Amino acid sequence: MVVKKIQPVELSANLVFRLKNLYHAKRDEFIAMVDNKREILFVNKKVPQEDIDGFLEVILFPEYGVADNEAKGPFLDYVYYKYGHHTCRELLDAHTWRMK
Repeated sequence: MVVKKIQPVELSANLVFRLKNLYHAKRDEFIAMVDNKREILFVNKKVPQEDIDGFLEVILFPEYGVADNEAKGPFLDYVYYKYGHHTCRELLDAHTWRMK
């Protein structure tokens, strides 16, 4: 999966639509969105590399139990409190899509 660091104004219309209507977040709340077809993780430029690496670990986790405490549960809690529900849900949705 390719990572592209962008600013919120650079989001495509498709991703803005998903962010707004599926995740109920505003464009300026954008942290991370995945284009599953092109396998690109778009990340806000302000997100530190350590967190981006964690996002990728969640998305690419090889098992279904990604949110378990023994897996990536603690990191997902961190994402939820630092970046919001919409970011946590996007990562989990991307993981689910990859598992299919």
